[in-house]
Amino acid sequence: MGITAESREGRAFTGPSGSDAPVSRHTARISVVVLVVAYLSLALTFSLLTRAWEADDEVAHTQYIEYIVRHDSLPHISAANGIESHQPPLYYLLTATWQRILGIPAFTPDFVTVHSKNPYDTGHLVGLHNYTQAQHREAVYLHELRLLSIVLGLGTVLMTYAGAKVVGLREPLALSAGLFVALLPRELVVSSDVTNDALVIPLCSMALLFFLLAERARWTQRLARRRLWILGMGLALGAAVCTKFDGLPIAAVLLALAFVPSIRLRRRSSGPRSSDDHDGRTSRLSLDRRLLPDGFVALLGFFAVSGWWFIRNKQLYGQFLATRRSEDYLRALYFLHPVPWTSSMVFNELPSTLWLSMWYLQPNLVLPHWISAALSIGVLLTLAGGAAVMLVGGQWRLHRSQRLSAVGLLGCIVAGVVAVVIVIKSVGYGDARLAYVGLSAFAIVVTAATGRVVSRTPRLEPVGILMWPAALFALDMYVIAHFLVPLGGL
Repeated sequence: MGITAESREGRAFTGPSGSDAPVSRHTARISVVVLVVAYLSLALTFSLLTRAWEADDEVAHTQYIEYIVRHDSLPHISAANGIESHQPPLYYLLTATWQRILGIPAFTPDFVTVHSKNPYDTGHLVGLHNYTQAQHREAVYLHELRLLSIVLGLGTVLMTYAGAKVVGLREPLALSAGLFVALLPRELVVSSDVTNDALVIPLCSMALLFFLLAERARWTQRLARRRLWILGMGLALGAAVCTKFDGLPIAAVLLALAFVPSIRLRRRSSGPRSSDDHDGRTSRLSLDRRLLPDGFVALLGFFAVSGWWFIRNKQLYGQFLATRRSEDYLRALYFLHPVPWTSSMVFNELPSTLWLSMWYLQPNLVLPHWISAALSIGVLLTLAGGAAVMLVGGQWRLHRSQRLSAVGLLGCIVAGVVAVVIVIKSVGYGDARLAYVGLSAFAIVVTAATGRVVSRTPRLEPVGILMWPAALFALDMYVIAHFLVPLGGL
């Protein structure tokens, strides 16, 4: 019996020890239960122990929500409407709906936290939480609003697991990829607070998952199903951009890749050989008319969701992204230092931003440098190995049915870094959480690299597969014990 394209694809990332035997539904259900329990246990712990208003810009995000609840309309971009008023509205509309479901009345956050003078102090926050009765009630309201972010974060975990299975990672490795996201402390921070990052990350993960499913459908000749997945990808990307503009780089990558399969390089005989054509054949580009419409379907889905927001910005502020209006009002609030396109960006600003905030960061709560160094070096090595797994020849060479999927995964990682670079360039500082729009791709690539390495030493395979989940779980315990428990919550 021959090997089908789908079976070749299913073992493309698994290495010599991979198996083509189907995983039982029972095993998959156990993996899902493990992911749900692990994530919810930690996310709820992080949320309950992170005191009200002490997450990054949580007051400003809440102000945006309360404006919608109070006025049934979107705020205009201005300093009077808070520092997040330039953000696209989808997360705030969704959270305002959640607030109405809970029956929480509109309220005005008026609690101010006093921070340490040193922004990189590794000590604890020194906020004054001597609540009045009204402030205590509002703190409870905030913790209830955070529950929506927790549910959205669970979506990122499960879609990462699903994406890992689509590209052919074996069940233990797919579980490890999901656990990477579920146990990453900074992701737990983002998905347990009131912030629009909590929605843009799962939407980008969804778009990536749909892209990977579309690629699998293409190689198994299910073209009608591929078109549905591509449409879903466009809709998810449109929703992501309507949540936060950090989704734009990933939208550019995946929308461009939607057209790639329809472009073919054909070679044909051109008669007698010439000095310029040694094999007597010429190459020309052609279009596959069966696949070309899929790229336009993706664009249609993207603009069907996001087009109204671009048009509204153009009408109100003269630009589709309203960047000029946003920068003007932010300059009125902060003294911004945009970073020029120099070597400082590549060798100073970007590395220091990723180093400081990749693993865990809260206002005045920073990991010891040796922990960040060890984790960062480890992930750089495994990420480089993952890129080699996907792109380098030899015995690890991917089957051609997987190559565009690999480009999509690596492209999403790069797009996340580009999102960080754009913010640093615009306002002078950044945060690694902006790169989390590519978090699912990052987790899958790192896990694929780990799987390739440990597959060569079967005795070490269980240890290798659990390496990153174990390291991140230990980091979670450190953060909870040293930072969150002393704060006391609420």
